[in-house]
Amino acid sequence: MSVNRCMSLFSRLRPHVNSRTPRVTAGGGGRLSAGSGSSHRQQRAGSASSSSSPPKGPDTSLFVPVSVRTDLSADGSVGAELAQPLQKGQSPLLMPPVGRAQSCCCVFLEYCHVTVAFFVSVLTLVCVCDSDKLLKLFNRFYTRKEMQKLAADQGLDARLFHQAFVSFRKFALEVSTLPADLHIILSDICCGAGHIDDIYPYFMRHAKQIFPMLECMDDLRKISDLRVPANWYPESRAIQRKVIFHAGPTNSGKTYHAIQRYLAAKSGVYCGPLKLLAHEIFEKTNDAGVPCDLVTGEERAIMDTEGRAASHVACTIEMCSVTTPYEVAVIDEIQMIRDPARGWAWTRALLGLCAEEIHVCGEPAAIDFIRELMYTTGEEVEVNTYQRLTPFSVLDQALESLDKLRPGDCIVCFSKNDIYSISRQIEISGQECAVIYGSLPPGTKLSQAKKFNDPDDPCKILVATDAIGMGLNLSIKRIIFNSLVKPNVNEKGEKRMETISTSQALQIAGRAGRFSSKFSEGEVTTMYRDDVPILKEILSQPVDPIETAGLHPTAEQIEMFAYHLPDATLSNLVDIFVSLSQVDGLYFVCNIDDFKFLADMIQHIPLNLRSRYVFCTAPINKKQTFVCTSFLKFARQFSRDEPLTFDWVCRHVSWPLAQPKDIKNLIHLEAVHDVLDLYLWLSYRFMDMFPDTKLVREIQQELDDIIQQGVRSITRLIRATNQSITNPLQTQNSKPGQTSDNSNKTADRNSPTHPRAKRGPSGDNTLASRLVDRFLYAMCLHDDQLSDISTRFQAEMKKGLSAESNAAAAVKMLPTHVRCTPDGSETGQFLALDLGGSKFKVLQVKVREGMRMRRGGVEMEEKTYPIPRELLEGRGAELFGHVSESLKDFLHEKNISLEKKHPLAFTFSFPCEQSTLDRGLLLSWSKTYRARGLQGKDVVQVLREAIDKTGGMHIEVLAMVNDTVAAMMTCGFEDRYCEVGLIIGTGTNACYMEELCHVDLVEGDEGRMCVNTEWGAFGDDGALNDYITEFDRDVDAASNNPGKQIFEKMVSGMYLGELVRLVVLKMATLGILFEGHVSDALRTKGKITTAHVAAMEEYKNGLKNTRGILMDLDLTPSPDDCVAVQHVSTIVSFRSSNLVAAGLAAILTRIKNNRNLRTFRMTVGVDGTVYKTHPQYPKRLHKVLQRLLPECQVRFVLSHSGSSKGAALVTAVAQRLASQKRKVDETLSPFRLSSEQLQLVKARMRAGLEAGLKREGPSEVKMLPSFLYSPPDGTEHGDFLALDLGGTNFRVLLVKIRSGKRRTVEMHNKIYAIPLEVMQGTGEELFDHIVQCISDFLDYMGMKNTRLPLGFTFSFPCQQTSLDAGILLTWTKGFKATDCEGEDVVGLLREAIKRREEFDLDVVAVVNDTVGTMMTCAYEEPTCEIGLIAGTGSNACYMEEMRNIEMIEGDDGRMCVNMEWGAFGDNGCLDDIRTEYDRAVDDLSLNPGKQRYEKMCSGMYLGEIVRNILIDMTRRGFLFRGQISETLKTRGIFETKFLSQIESDRLALLQVRAILQHLGLDSTCDDSIIVKEVCGAVSHRAAQICGAGMAAVADKIRENRGLDHLNITVGVDGTLYKLHPHFSGVMHQTVKELAPKCNVNFLLSEDGSGKGAALITAVGCRLRQERNNK
Repeated sequence: MSVNRCMSLFSRLRPHVNSRTPRVTAGGGGRLSAGSGSSHRQQRAGSASSSSSPPKGPDTSLFVPVSVRTDLSADGSVGAELAQPLQKGQSPLLMPPVGRAQSCCCVFLEYCHVTVAFFVSVLTLVCVCDSDKLLKLFNRFYTRKEMQKLAADQGLDARLFHQAFVSFRKFALEVSTLPADLHIILSDICCGAGHIDDIYPYFMRHAKQIFPMLECMDDLRKISDLRVPANWYPESRAIQRKVIFHAGPTNSGKTYHAIQRYLAAKSGVYCGPLKLLAHEIFEKTNDAGVPCDLVTGEERAIMDTEGRAASHVACTIEMCSVTTPYEVAVIDEIQMIRDPARGWAWTRALLGLCAEEIHVCGEPAAIDFIRELMYTTGEEVEVNTYQRLTPFSVLDQALESLDKLRPGDCIVCFSKNDIYSISRQIEISGQECAVIYGSLPPGTKLSQAKKFNDPDDPCKILVATDAIGMGLNLSIKRIIFNSLVKPNVNEKGEKRMETISTSQALQIAGRAGRFSSKFSEGEVTTMYRDDVPILKEILSQPVDPIETAGLHPTAEQIEMFAYHLPDATLSNLVDIFVSLSQVDGLYFVCNIDDFKFLADMIQHIPLNLRSRYVFCTAPINKKQTFVCTSFLKFARQFSRDEPLTFDWVCRHVSWPLAQPKDIKNLIHLEAVHDVLDLYLWLSYRFMDMFPDTKLVREIQQELDDIIQQGVRSITRLIRATNQSITNPLQTQNSKPGQTSDNSNKTADRNSPTHPRAKRGPSGDNTLASRLVDRFLYAMCLHDDQLSDISTRFQAEMKKGLSAESNAAAAVKMLPTHVRCTPDGSETGQFLALDLGGSKFKVLQVKVREGMRMRRGGVEMEEKTYPIPRELLEGRGAELFGHVSESLKDFLHEKNISLEKKHPLAFTFSFPCEQSTLDRGLLLSWSKTYRARGLQGKDVVQVLREAIDKTGGMHIEVLAMVNDTVAAMMTCGFEDRYCEVGLIIGTGTNACYMEELCHVDLVEGDEGRMCVNTEWGAFGDDGALNDYITEFDRDVDAASNNPGKQIFEKMVSGMYLGELVRLVVLKMATLGILFEGHVSDALRTKGKITTAHVAAMEEYKNGLKNTRGILMDLDLTPSPDDCVAVQHVSTIVSFRSSNLVAAGLAAILTRIKNNRNLRTFRMTVGVDGTVYKTHPQYPKRLHKVLQRLLPECQVRFVLSHSGSSKGAALVTAVAQRLASQKRKVDETLSPFRLSSEQLQLVKARMRAGLEAGLKREGPSEVKMLPSFLYSPPDGTEHGDFLALDLGGTNFRVLLVKIRSGKRRTVEMHNKIYAIPLEVMQGTGEELFDHIVQCISDFLDYMGMKNTRLPLGFTFSFPCQQTSLDAGILLTWTKGFKATDCEGEDVVGLLREAIKRREEFDLDVVAVVNDTVGTMMTCAYEEPTCEIGLIAGTGSNACYMEEMRNIEMIEGDDGRMCVNMEWGAFGDNGCLDDIRTEYDRAVDDLSLNPGKQRYEKMCSGMYLGEIVRNILIDMTRRGFLFRGQISETLKTRGIFETKFLSQIESDRLALLQVRAILQHLGLDSTCDDSIIVKEVCGAVSHRAAQICGAGMAAVADKIRENRGLDHLNITVGVDGTLYKLHPHFSGVMHQTVKELAPKCNVNFLLSEDGSGKGAALITAVGCRLRQERNNK
């Protein structure tokens, strides 16, 4: 090989060889050779920051890794380098021309040496490190805590570290050719010549490749800083604007007065929330003779024929210009500034409009906020208030019936289904009505408003949504709220059903009796009587004040983000922007879900960023599939650079379109109108690509006319829609594979909400079949109707759970005081009573532990006893006497001892209000029970009295449960996911486990409680009136409780047969069935039962059974009659299963929302004769529920003997929980210190510090003098340098202290890492590294030539001999640098500075962080003479009298003493309060037997104490089902921050479970409660003993000074004190109790270790100057 060839190859290889990085361990720095590279790397290790609060940490779950190429170029492939030919013209030698010949030999030899070394390393890697060994090597690196810490310092949190590692490992194992430098390093490690930590630089290089945002985090934070939005509008800030607030309710004339000023101005802009309002002002302004242009998102109207802009503009708020100057600007509906989606537009207009006068109109609730917002711009707000021009009143009576409607009425609904249903009913009554809802085009809304307002038009009734609240002038006399619940979207984008707010109610109610209408006053009421008091309460409450304004990222900001993150998607960019954004308390970032929805939809389409951003801000209805599809096609066509022409649009929307034939057609036409709106919106942003604006607008106007015609005949469309519902009769009789003539019917046949029974003998549909459909069309419920019912039931549940509305609620949501389902560990023998039917049972139940999920876990013996009918209607005492006698008989028969005490569970299947598990007041009887004298009484007490009266038994009634709860508990014993119970039998009911914090009727908010919904009463308040048929009303009227249990009468087995009978009876009476013959039996109530209904629907014998049943009723049915009756039965029972599915969907949705889950698994325990015996019912129920809740995996488990077995299990669970509670209390009792114990701790601490002050004698409390004689006096002045060394990070600070009237302290700092090899190397290396960091900082600040005074915060135990001299006693916190202990650390620092020979510093003081904390607070509060650290470690200092410090000469004055109290107790004085868990933590610590007090109260150890307790409790079976996870076995895994999070009062147990799951612990709700109790006990004790120590210090100072009472302040710092929710409060209370003669205040320190060091230095300089002056 030629020399030239060798030299060229060497030149290519040199970068790889030279890039090989020396070993790096815990610091990321490593031993670096001298030179600029070293300085550069050290500078990168630092991070500059100001003294302001740290920026918000990013949500790293949004960081999407960038893929890394595995097909490396020749630059990274050494093998390829050696085989690659020289490029033409390439210089053979990369060295200066002069002397090249003389150097060839040397270079060649160097190359040969390197090449041989490299190939040796390659061969070594191949031979030594196979893939398995490499995998183990990488996994060892991953588990190194030091590496994780270093990565965290570089911005890689645990999540990102894991992702980066997985990517790095995959890259290294799968890449065809490794980069040369990584190849060599891996070879060295495999051979034992390298350390595992040497991988770190290459790992970080890879991490920054896949997460490029790590390199630019500071830039991203600056871009997303939204704290001063007022500065975004320099044109507005350049003028002094006058802001006039016109405040008043609806119909007060506030907008009128603002518009008058607008019209009188030379130029003006009106900014409205709706296109309709902008149009109205546009027309009014031009009618007044003032030229005005119109600007909305979809329309521009320029009045000047030559295209010149008019002086006035009416626009929608989003379209206002913030650069055009105006004389007057009007911003309407300013309260919408807090809108979660659109609030940013009002913020932009208010801050940015460049107008001399800004007139804002809105609710008075916005006044204070607008004043506060304008204060930030330096502009005052003038407020003009207005009163309503016409009064309105809330009526005492609800409407209750549509027959009571009168001209001028407006019914307000919050769903389209309600609008369709009510308008249909109004038409049936012979009246006309107008219809207005949000998705109608503006022209149609105006047309309907005109129709309603026209005195000559017969239409006098309006049915509308809250769309009438703005933008329409309507002549309404009376507003009638059909409902007070509507869907709302919060700031997080979550949709929930909520009661309307006061603001919304006033906005709608204010439309009644509008000024200038023919009505002089307005009226407001509700459709249902129970809603009237709720409406009055809503309207009587003040409107919630506005507190924040919305903001939204701009296109420019997103573009700047994209510059830094070019590979991120737009959706991801916006997510990261919001994650990093910083806003002050006046603002919030608006919800961006719609923006992200569109961004994700078109992500795959190639668009430039600006165009993509514009497309994603388009206002579309994402619920409309056709609109979304159109949006996607528009974007795709745009990306191809193909104009969207008029012809293309017509083809896409199938223009021309016909008149709608049904509601579905009408909805599609509305969607087409929205698509044309979208085209027009885009046409004003991309004029060349959307060129046919005029033509599209013309067809949109035609479409508006078509929709208007459809809405005018909306009831006809509703009828057509109802007729298009699948005929259940036709579906049942259709042949397999046969298609219907009506395509809609064919489609609906597949819907699980409609019957699809098998074909009977009669092949064709008869006239009777079609008439059945006509009679029962209202019973055939669509999915949207079921969803509506489900939503209503959710609202009723919420009402029943609230203490305020429970009394008026139909669904009572009764607490059962059952707090837990079985976990399989229950055991015992119980008696059970089951009272709920015509007979009752007595049982003996044996529960065996460890048999869960297997048969035989519960054994039962039972006997059934009849109840004479006279007892059911007789006296209650006699009924329970009979029950008691039967119980005694059972004990005799089963040879059960009468002497022994027996626990008894009581299943009582009637509505009761329970205050405890063993106390329940009977609310009402149901079924056939009418026993007198029991309603309102405690039935458990009545049972106890009956048992006592019978005598001869020793019975303890422990629990009373409902049969529904019992069914849930029975199934819960077999399936731990069972938290819902369902009964569908003679009656119906449901229960479920509700979060206790939502159950207002029970105190406490921890855990869950089973709630008995008593859903049979759903609809008693009229909530189901629009779904009730005439047959339901007949059943209700003939029942024992008319108007009650409406839902139960539509669903349960007691009434299904009767419903079928009434339908068949009416059809026969009308001559449709049986040729008009009606038998006496058919007229007799109860002749058709639910058992008959089940028999008629049997698969094979259904028609045969139907014929037999009808013949038993003395009827002679034809085959068609049998088919028709069978289908009547099918429809009735199908409706029942549909309604039950809707109710279950509501319960499961509530559970899902409570637990903040997207998907979840749930088991429903079910019982009841209908579910068990009906052949089709279970399958239908399951299928419909799956359709309504596709995101939930629901399993149904049939309960066996649920009512009895379940009651026993409730008792067993209660006993288990009580036993567990006792054992948990016993475990935690040593942590609950008494006052006497705390007094002992205080006394022992006092003795310890007294001993530490003595010159001789042993003392664990060191009481180290600090030689600081004085706190700051306010005269300190100058620039000071501060060093802060106390952990793996090291800070250098420049602190500028200014004295005078306005004292200030300004700080600048940089953070540097301390590598592990430096921490555990030599002392010279450590202090050289520190000085190198100082050098870098002085370069950074440009102050290297200035000799600054320096304070050194050295947070390790030191024996100080003067202020600037401290002997290190021992290293802590992982430091082990040699040749330091016993040396003066200031001297070591000065020697290192001299070795550097770059700068000089005046080291004035070495201080402890605790002393620095005290000095920082003393600068603000002169009474501060104690310092406390309560964080990772714990320590205290205070000002001691010099006469008491025997180690220091002199008796005058005081000196700060660093107590080093962490070692208190090392002599065994705390052994009586130390627990086995404290000893376990101590034994496995780095310093066993040392710092015992600190290990009981500092943040470093509290989590570990908790972990040891949890392991012990798990072993004993209290927690986590006795299963100890591997994660829990890991020392240090339970960090103290988890205690703070778990004990947070704002944290629900669901979030506690999330924390535990993060630790690999699959916890139940009960586990979470116990964990929270454990954390509380440990942290409470820590705060108490810390408080005891502080009380000892305070009392010592008081006695030193001979005071009866002492006022003193403690300067305190530390994460435990700052972040733990209860630590500070408990500590304060302990100090108060233990030192009653001391008034101790606590002041939180700001950067005590940095700022405090500077202040001590300043004091030292001042004192030194004073001595020199003397």
